Amino acid sequence: MKHFVQVMLLVCILIQGTQTVLAGQYENQVVSLSITWQSFNTYRPWDKNKPGHRTAQAIVVNGSLLLTTAHTVSNATLIQVKKHGKPNRTSAQIYHMDREINLALLTVPTPGFFDNLEAVTFSKRMVSDGNVQSVRWKKRQLEVAQTRLGRVEVVASRTGSVQHAVLKGTTDLSGASTVDPVF
Repeated sequence: MKHFVQVMLLVCILIQGTQTVLAGQYENQVVSLSITWQSFNTYRPWDKNKPGHRTAQAIVVNGSLLLTTAHTVSNATLIQVKKHGKPNRTSAQIYHMDREINLALLTVPTPGFFDNLEAVTFSKRMVSDGNVQSVRWKKRQLEVAQTRLGRVEVVASRTGSVQHAVLKGTTDLSGASTVDPVF
């Protein structure tokens, strides 16, 4: 089944190299997030809405930070991170969030958490067509699927007022989201 995905240019071109790589190359660079969130009631700001839960992905950057989208961690009351598909969860905290460009950096205060993880290498060139790999952890398995890039569009940020370029494409990843890293 093919799904249409929208991927931010800033997050999309993460690593240089061939497009036909094994999942083993990404398992130390992609982690899974479990987020509990609760927003405020717009009409009664002293009242909170019912709590919710979402899952997402993040990539390791700069050796000891995780990069994800801001809308994923907005209104988070608890952020937990899992690595290598294992069920053990470790608490993470928002280090910096920029809603205007819809990116967030997370830190994990647990000593040694990043010891067996590696930072992604960002590409020096921008890719706007061709094939890339969509990657995510699902049910303790790392899934890698082909994504065919289609076009670049300028759209408004989900969490801010700034417009930015996004790559749009079609992926073979079932139930893909805008938070699945693309290599």
